[in-house]
Amino acid sequence: MVPGRSGHRSRSGERLLQDQNVKAVVIIPAEFGRRLYAQNTTAQVQVLVDGAEPNTANYVHGYVGAIWSGFLAARRLEQGSPIAAPVSLECATGTTPTR
Repeated sequence: MVPGRSGHRSRSGERLLQDQNVKAVVIIPAEFGRRLYAQNTTAQVQVLVDGAEPNTANYVHGYVGAIWSGFLAARRLEQGSPIAAPVSLECATGTTPTR
C-alpha cells in the first residue's frame, strides 16, 4: 500500500510499477471506512498491476477477486441479509516501459 493523498498514492504506485520494484499496488483511500458504511455511496479500492507478466497479472486479479468475494460474504453475514455491493473494485493492467 502506498500512503499519502489519493492522486499522490496513484502516481507513487505507478512509479513503483514502472521502476519494477513491485508487481502490484493496492490503493485504499483514507475515506474508505467512512464511505463503506455511508448510505448511497461506494467505497473505492484501486489495484494497479504490472501487465508485463500476464500470468502474474491474472494471478493478482484472481487473488483480489477472491478477497473481494470473501469480504462481501462476511458483510452479508454480519448484516443478516444480501446487500448491494458497497465497494467498487477496478483492476488496471498495463505494461511498463523497459529501461
